[in-house]
Amino acid sequence: MPNKSQCNTIHWLFVLLKMVLLTHHKRGRKMKKHLANAVTGVGVIAVILFITLLFKGYSGIIMISLIIFIGFTDLIDGKAARIFKVVSTLGKSLDRARDKLFVCPLFGFELNKLLDVSGLVAVLSVAFLIAILIFEALLISTWVYGAFRDLDVSAHFWGKVKMWLYFFVAGLFFADIYFVPVIGRTTFDSIFLFYLFGSAVCAFLSLWGYVERFFPSQK
Repeated sequence: MPNKSQCNTIHWLFVLLKMVLLTHHKRGRKMKKHLANAVTGVGVIAVILFITLLFKGYSGIIMISLIIFIGFTDLIDGKAARIFKVVSTLGKSLDRARDKLFVCPLFGFELNKLLDVSGLVAVLSVAFLIAILIFEALLISTWVYGAFRDLDVSAHFWGKVKMWLYFFVAGLFFADIYFVPVIGRTTFDSIFLFYLFGSAVCAFLSLWGYVERFFPSQK
């Protein structure tokens, strides 16, 4: 997850870009109106490319690079929409679609690979991945329910934390060939399980957050 300094840097970069756009009047207004959605759209295209390469058996640095790029679009599209005051339902929907299109096929693919692997690490990984996929299916259901009921389906704290953990775990799927020779298999597996478990917990908390938002308790 980006630290405060990185967030501030990104914020001021967008402020500077906003000032430049506004100097061009109508052209600037048209550009800023579509900038955030364009970033998300590029992210969706990158996810489609990533999933295509995944099922073709690609691995290594090209997949890690795509994960970093997709994560970058996830970081800046919402920031751009808020700074330029162009937050829209379309933008939120594209953002959700990109996230689910990235997470569900990737985690399902890795789950399928682990089903034939024995050992405690594989068993725990399978359990956490199944839990995550169940929570994601339920989150999609809550998203659809909220959209039809005109409820607030915007992301909350745990959803944002969850996505950054997902990106980190996704990177670990392809980074073992680089890190295992350096830190050892046991250490790498421990790190992987720690973040995978954290992802499952945050997925549950994200789901619970929407349940509390949609069905507030009457006190």
